[in-house]
Amino acid sequence: MKFTLLKDVDGGYFTVEAYKERIKDLQTDKHDKQILLYTNAPNEHDSFIQAAKGRGYNVLEMTTVLDNHFMQKLETAGENVTFVRVDSDTADNLVQKDEKTESVLSEKEEETVKTLFTELVTDAGASVSTKAMSPDDQPIVITRPEFMRRMKEMQAMNGMGMGNFPDSYNVVVNTNNPLVADKLLNLEGEEKTNLAKYLIDLAKLNQNMLKGADLTNFINKSLAFVKN
Repeated sequence: MKFTLLKDVDGGYFTVEAYKERIKDLQTDKHDKQILLYTNAPNEHDSFIQAAKGRGYNVLEMTTVLDNHFMQKLETAGENVTFVRVDSDTADNLVQKDEKTESVLSEKEEETVKTLFTELVTDAGASVSTKAMSPDDQPIVITRPEFMRRMKEMQAMNGMGMGNFPDSYNVVVNTNNPLVADKLLNLEGEEKTNLAKYLIDLAKLNQNMLKGADLTNFINKSLAFVKN
């Protein structure tokens, strides 16, 4: 452990102790755990990485087949650390603090927004929630729960079937983003539904979840928008 090196997305290398010292001020949560943020796919997670870095966080690169085992080992070795992938939660909640952002929407407006998106997100294992984040954060963020996703990856690595662990993800609607708080709530009927669908597709595209006919339809909608 004394000479094990961690690598971050900017190409820096650190011993475990040096890294813990580097991140202790910003990446210690309310339970006094140090949160080691990481990505296993830097190119795919770039927007999540940039959101984390925008809050001053550092992100590790964990891209080898042994990294899941290494993270579990470090978490159980008395180091008082927890690994959290950058796309497992919204940027403001990757390191959990006792801080709360107020929503610009009323409870009734939030319920209207949640109902709209719940009707449109029909995938098995998907859930919808609303959350007050920074207006500069994306209107919709799709996150994948850390524990369930890691268990699926470990199971797949061991050559076991993945049916026992359903694919699950969270659709988090940012109630403070102007596209939601201002534009969406002021639309009616088909226009409102179309914008909501477009925002969902954008979030799916960001998570590499938009494929096949859904991706083709999204591209055609984008082209039509540009032409108009």
